[in-house]
Amino acid sequence: MVLGALVLVVLVLLLLPPPARLLDPAGGPAAPGLVLRAADGSTLLAEDPAPGPPADPPSLVRAAFEAALGELPRGVPAVLGTPCADGGASGPLSLRLADTLLAGDPGSSLRCLRVRLAALWFELGLSPEEHLRAWLARARIGTAFGVERAARRYFGRPARELDPLQAAMLAGLAGLPPHLSPLHTPATARRRAREVLLALAARGVLSPAEAERWARATLHLGRWPESGRDAVDAALRDLVRFGPPAGELVAETAVDPALQRAVERAVARHLAGLPQVEAAVVVLDPGGQIAALFGGRARIGPNRALDLPRQPGSAFKLLVYAAALEAGWRPDDPIEDAPVVIDGWSPGNVDGRFHGTVTLERAFAHSYNAAAVRLQERVGRARIVRLARALGIRAPLAPLPSLALGTRELTPLELARATWALVHGRTTTAPTVVRVWEAGRRAFETAEAGAAVPVSRGTRESLKRMMRAAVRSGTAREAAVPGLDVGAKTGTSQDGRDGWIAGFAGDHVIAVWVGRDDARPVPDLAGGGVPARIFRDVAASLTTPGS
Repeated sequence: MVLGALVLVVLVLLLLPPPARLLDPAGGPAAPGLVLRAADGSTLLAEDPAPGPPADPPSLVRAAFEAALGELPRGVPAVLGTPCADGGASGPLSLRLADTLLAGDPGSSLRCLRVRLAALWFELGLSPEEHLRAWLARARIGTAFGVERAARRYFGRPARELDPLQAAMLAGLAGLPPHLSPLHTPATARRRAREVLLALAARGVLSPAEAERWARATLHLGRWPESGRDAVDAALRDLVRFGPPAGELVAETAVDPALQRAVERAVARHLAGLPQVEAAVVVLDPGGQIAALFGGRARIGPNRALDLPRQPGSAFKLLVYAAALEAGWRPDDPIEDAPVVIDGWSPGNVDGRFHGTVTLERAFAHSYNAAAVRLQERVGRARIVRLARALGIRAPLAPLPSLALGTRELTPLELARATWALVHGRTTTAPTVVRVWEAGRRAFETAEAGAAVPVSRGTRESLKRMMRAAVRSGTAREAAVPGLDVGAKTGTSQDGRDGWIAGFAGDHVIAVWVGRDDARPVPDLAGGGVPARIFRDVAASLTTPGS
């Protein structure tokens, strides 16, 4: 027992920062100032320092957080009995607090140990009141740390001025993944707020009628950048990974304001007259960083570029043909575009006919489904899935016969990352933030290169040749830009629910999705139509500096 205690003490000293750094990393305001800068040095977002919680937190906010937390387990057994994968969501407040405060890979065994040790430290050294105050000051709420920063970021007002709906919403979202916020997931945020409001009524803080009235009340949000809203969101998510800041943050991003505006203009132009249709666009620069990102036209709603997985359709054939090329096939090799039956399933082509023996390049450029599935079966579905994993795709990819036709869902960012890796020969995490200064000291810088992908230079050049053919004479003709090297692959999911295009324009990579949030069919939607025209306009802006 004594030896075990000594080991625990040593681990605490080695793996954890001092308690003051954990509970009050800034040594002052709960929310230090933040400046996000674009690649040209202009300001994307500026937030002034927010004061820390007063000696007596606002009574409404305190009550809302107490109601949201409910009766949590406490003590060492509760800490040790909560699985690491849970992220502290069902464990004691000490574990939730530790999970929020400590940066690192959520799946790391070392981080799991550090989180548990910190939680044990808090259990032994903090009273329930101190736990609650620390949670109010440091809880992650969306992309903000602490109720004061969250109140100002999402509602444009200090915590003491929050109305019951706003206070309940922040309390209900505390500790959840950063993509859940009043701005990006309003339905989830309102549902969580309603639960907290009902809990406040049960505690006598509100009457049942007041709780119901506030649950249905209009939500008043703060101001958000008019241009680059979703790129700013991506940058803030990058910063969340490092935990609460220890001082003012100045973060440089790869966002190109002129390119961002060009993306927004292209979407507005080509979706005019289609009020129910949305779009997402990701542009990665030659270094694999996010140069522009568009997640939707609505001011409130999901960041579709990051959070809305949809079927990519034939755009997934990029991976099928890349795997085939790496297995020894060549663009001029013949492949049969003829009926093929696998386990009772037989794919057809969009034009309703088969085209006999064609070259791989022609099958790719014109997106012949039967040829792609036949090629998939010869290459092996497992090989294609392995390549997808090597390119950074983490979405579930069951090796079904329809794999080649993109029936498994991906986000636009995933497809953009995979396309960039195929074009450039190495992986990318596609960061938005490239460099961070914390309290005047450089704290972080993005690595320029990722891991090499298992695709040879010859394979990459052959794939790019086929992508150029799709733009020159195939389904991606609308993406052509005179004088610019452009190659792409289009995709359309079943019944025109999703239209896609992904490809390169010079050294940049662009991925575009168009569709409805409710996944209903869009008349006449195809990847080679509106998505390709958006792609073209964005690509053309790369040739006009400052456009």
